[in-house]
Amino acid sequence: MKLLPIPGAPGYRVDCENQVAYKFTGRDLRKLSDRTAYKVVSVVVDGQAVVTTVYRLMYCAQHGIDLTKIPKGACIAMRNGIATVVTRQEVQAKRFITIRTRQKNMEQWKRNTDLISQYYDGNTEPLLKELQGIEKKVKYWFISTYGLSEERAEIVSAYGVNKFMDRLADGFPSPYIMGCVIRYGRGENKRISRQRTYIDDMKVIEL
Repeated sequence: MKLLPIPGAPGYRVDCENQVAYKFTGRDLRKLSDRTAYKVVSVVVDGQAVVTTVYRLMYCAQHGIDLTKIPKGACIAMRNGIATVVTRQEVQAKRFITIRTRQKNMEQWKRNTDLISQYYDGNTEPLLKELQGIEKKVKYWFISTYGLSEERAEIVSAYGVNKFMDRLADGFPSPYIMGCVIRYGRGENKRISRQRTYIDDMKVIEL
């Protein structure tokens, strides 16, 4: 853990790697409790309490800028471990993307819930057709993400779909179909890797 001093806030230090702020109290080092996901903390500067964030403290420590000199309206964001000032337009654009992604996820969740309901009502074709498309997408996801061969990607993606069908038969399916198929496929991929490692080790022992 590397602690950096914070210009303008004597007695305080910040651990940029773990995004945690500390205060020296005599010989002791006390961690500041950061409230909420925005890592809000309170420090005392010249006898006055200053409410700020760990990100702002990191910005001061990394760039040698006095805490009291940062404009109140400045937006600080993390870029590859470095605290950076960003424009409000960038922040708003990121929030818009986040909101839009959530909306799409919710729309997909509702659609998948409807497909599962139809399946239980006897109309199985829509869900089975959806699963065929998901199996192909998951296959190429494993190829691009894990660098699997096409053969192995087909095995783990097919396993993921079959596992989802088992959950469907048990009456406990999740509307997040593609996420489930990927998760089940990951488990099978790990199992295959462990099995091959064991076989290779046994061959070494035999030699």
